[in-house]
Amino acid sequence: MPLPQFSGSMNVKQAAHLLRRATFGPTKAQIDFYTGKTAATLINDLFTPTASQITSPPLTATGLEWVNRPDSALGDIMDSDLQDSFKGWWLGKMLLDGLATNRPSIFEKIVFFLHTHFTTNQEKVSNARALYYQNQLFRQFAFDRNKTNPLRNFKELAKKICIENAMLVFLDGFTNVKGSVNENFAREFFELYTVGKGLDNVYPATGDRRDYFYFTEDDIREAAKIFSGFITDFDFINGTKDTSTPARPADTGLPRGKAEPALHDNTVKQFSPRFNNQTITPTTPENAPTEVSMLRELDDFLDMIFAKDETDRNICRKIYRFFVYYRITPEIENNIISEMVNTFVSTGYRIEPVIRELLGSQHFFEAAAGVTDDKFGAIIKSPLELILGTLRFFELDKQVPNYQTQTANFYALTGQLFGFMQLQGLNFLNPFDVAGYEAYFQVPIYNRAWISTNSLTRRYEFVLRITESMSLMQVFMNLPDSEAKQYYFKFFKAKYPQNASVVTPNFVIREITKYLFPLDIENTEITDKRYAYFYEQFIEAIKAEFAQTPGTEEAVWANEWNSSAQADLSNNVLVFVLNKMLQTPEYQLF
Repeated sequence: MPLPQFSGSMNVKQAAHLLRRATFGPTKAQIDFYTGKTAATLINDLFTPTASQITSPPLTATGLEWVNRPDSALGDIMDSDLQDSFKGWWLGKMLLDGLATNRPSIFEKIVFFLHTHFTTNQEKVSNARALYYQNQLFRQFAFDRNKTNPLRNFKELAKKICIENAMLVFLDGFTNVKGSVNENFAREFFELYTVGKGLDNVYPATGDRRDYFYFTEDDIREAAKIFSGFITDFDFINGTKDTSTPARPADTGLPRGKAEPALHDNTVKQFSPRFNNQTITPTTPENAPTEVSMLRELDDFLDMIFAKDETDRNICRKIYRFFVYYRITPEIENNIISEMVNTFVSTGYRIEPVIRELLGSQHFFEAAAGVTDDKFGAIIKSPLELILGTLRFFELDKQVPNYQTQTANFYALTGQLFGFMQLQGLNFLNPFDVAGYEAYFQVPIYNRAWISTNSLTRRYEFVLRITESMSLMQVFMNLPDSEAKQYYFKFFKAKYPQNASVVTPNFVIREITKYLFPLDIENTEITDKRYAYFYEQFIEAIKAEFAQTPGTEEAVWANEWNSSAQADLSNNVLVFVLNKMLQTPEYQLF
C-alpha cells in the first residue's frame, strides 16, 4: 500500500522543511504562502513544469548561442570557455528556479539528483556540448511531462545513459570493443546505477576472486560485451532522429553515441545464478550485428536488471537518502523503502510518483520535534545548497545580472560562486570519485563529508562576504554602494511593514530562527543559553552603532526602525547579528 500521507495543514516549520528539501532554498514569502496549506498543495506546485526549465540554451560571454553552431562560427572561443558557460547557465537555473513566478519548483533539484546518480566529470569528458546534452537528457526525464509515454521513465533513462556521449567518455565506454572488452562502465552500471554492491558489500570469496553480493565478476564481463561497439559521436548528429528500433520513436531528439556493429561482441551472453542463469541472445547471426540488434540486446539487458528487486530498492534508497536521511534502518527498509519500490514498479519505473509520495508522507514530517530526530535539521547542506539558499532567501537573485543582456557579468558572478563552492569542498561537475560526490554515497559518513575544519571556515567566510564586505553585491550584482550599505535593513523593513512597533531584537532573532534554522526557539530546540547569546550580540551591536544616542538599546532600536533616520547604522546592526547567527552550526543544517 502507498505510504500514509501527511494530513492536515502545515505549520511554518513543516512548510519550510518541505521547501528546503525540495528546492535550492525558499523565500520568506514562499514559506508564508504555504503555511496553513496541505503538503499535497505544495507538492503539486513543486511539480508544475515551466518552459524555461528545458529551453534557452547557454550563451557565450558575448551573448552568442553556441550549442547549435559549428566551432568555426565561434571564432577564438575555446571549448573550455563553453564548458564554463554551460556550468554557469545551469547554476543560474538552480539559483532562479521558481523565483520569477514565486512558485517553488523541485525541477532543478531532481536534475541535480540525476547528476549525482549518473555522475560525470567535466575534466574527463572535456566537451561542452556532450555535457550540455547529458543535462538536457536529465531535464527530459526529471518530470512526467508526458505521462502517456511509457518510455519516459528511469529504466529508459538508464538505457539512454549507456550510449550517451558524455558517459561513453567518462567511463571509457567508447574504448569497449570486441576482442578488447573494457569493463569500466559495466562494473559501475551494476555497482552504482542499478543493483548496487549490496548491503553487505561483498559476497563470500570464491577462490582468489571476490564476487559482489548481487552480481559476479562474470556478470560484469558479460554485460561489458553487451555494451561493446558503441562509440562517441561528437558531431552530435546520431540519435536526433532515432528510429533505429521500429517501436522506439525519436522521443528525445537529443544526440547520442553511435553503434559500430563491427566492434560489437555478438555472441550469446551468459549470466550467473544471481540472474537465474539468464542468457541474452543476439537477434542476428554472430557475424552480422546491426545497430537495431545491439539496441535490442540493451533492452533485454535492462529488462533483466530491473526485474531484480534489489535494483528497484537501490534506486529508491538513493532517492530516500537524497531527500530525507542517509541512515536506513531495518524498519525504514521494510516499511518505507518497500512501499517506495511498490510505487516505483507499479508506475512503470517513474521517479516522480515515488518522490511525490515520499515528500508528502507522514514519515517525512513525523519527526518534527526534538534535536534527536532524523528529519528536521538532520542533513548538512551541500555548498550548493548553502550558497544558493542564502542568496535566494535574502532575494539577492533580484540583483543578479540579466543573463540575456549582461551575459559576461552573469558568468562572472557564477564563476565567483563556483569558487566559493570549491573552497567549501564541492568542485562542481568534477567529483573526485567515479561514484560521484562523497556526501551522496560514501558509507558511513555521507553528508558529513562536507565538513572539515577548512571547509567550515570557508562556509562562515561566505556569509561574511555577502553581508559585511558586500563584495558580491557591489562588484557582481551592480548594487550601488549606498544601497549595499542599507540592503539588509531595507530587506527586513519590507518584510515587516506593519510590525514597526514590535520589531524588537527579540522579534528579529525569533524570525531569523523561524525561517532560516531547521530547529527553532519556539519549540525549545534552541536553548535559552543560545538565544541569550544572540540577544546579547544584538544589544552589543546597538550600543556600538548608536553610542551617542540616548535611551535604552531597545528604545533606540525601535526609534531607528520607525524613522530609518540612520539606515546605514541599522544595517550594520543587522549585518553583525546575521553574521553571528548564520556563522553557526545550526545554519549549516536543513
